[in-house]
Amino acid sequence: MSSTIFVICIFAIVPAILWSIPKTRRSSGVTITALKTVPPGMIVFFILNALPASMPVLSGILCWAIILLLARFIRNRYKANWKYPVFIFLVAVPFSIFCLVVAIAANFFYNAVRYTADSEQYHAEWIATAIPLPEESKTKLSLEQRSIHPFLAEYDYQLVFERDGKKTTQRLLTNTGGRTHFNLYTLIDGRLYLESKENRCIADPEEQTVLGVQMLDGQPYASELPNETVKSFSGVQEKDGKTYVEYNGRKYEAHLVNGALDGKQYYGTVRNRKFYSAAEKPETKLLK
Repeated sequence: MSSTIFVICIFAIVPAILWSIPKTRRSSGVTITALKTVPPGMIVFFILNALPASMPVLSGILCWAIILLLARFIRNRYKANWKYPVFIFLVAVPFSIFCLVVAIAANFFYNAVRYTADSEQYHAEWIATAIPLPEESKTKLSLEQRSIHPFLAEYDYQLVFERDGKKTTQRLLTNTGGRTHFNLYTLIDGRLYLESKENRCIADPEEQTVLGVQMLDGQPYASELPNETVKSFSGVQEKDGKTYVEYNGRKYEAHLVNGALDGKQYYGTVRNRKFYSAAEKPETKLLK
């Protein structure tokens, strides 16, 4: 969101100056009309696309509605003699494309500066994907992700439980190999099993808990997950008759949960930040 604000501020400068000065406010040439109309339309476009529920079609329609309404106001108020096709196709459209290029470059520059200043703390905003639960459940569940690198496809993930207005979050393993997809399965005891190319976990919506799952010799072992960014972890290890998993240098006892996963049924999949039920899409093929 902060990068969007930075871009909006850039685009607001020129039209704000042109509209505030009486001489340029009354100017109605085709070029200065574009300078006074296209940036405000683009600002609305950026704001709507920065919202959690991105609306590319609506934002595009509103963007051009504002451009054309402002252009009509200028043309009628100040008696301009240019034609709409000339303004739209020869000036406004090329200028809007130029604005998009400027916005991409500004966003790139802003994030590059942020990452260079403090790479450890750099991250984008969390983007949530709601996962519908059976109607009898009093808990809402969502899978959230955020970018942690301005150029590479690296993401943090977390599960968020919400009940009675209170939220409980549990971080999952970081993905450093490109945006991933999640398959979801219902277990016999009512819990959910989530699997991606980096993460395997069992979520209990009623208890609002999450267990990480690691494999040893083809058998699943579950353990607690640290509720923080996991910078290092090991597979399941055995020592002194006990099994454990190591996250961020700390050991977490692991237990065999093979029976718990027996009879799991495919529930749905999360692809590109959207949930699809089993009836809508088949299981996503996960790259290992």
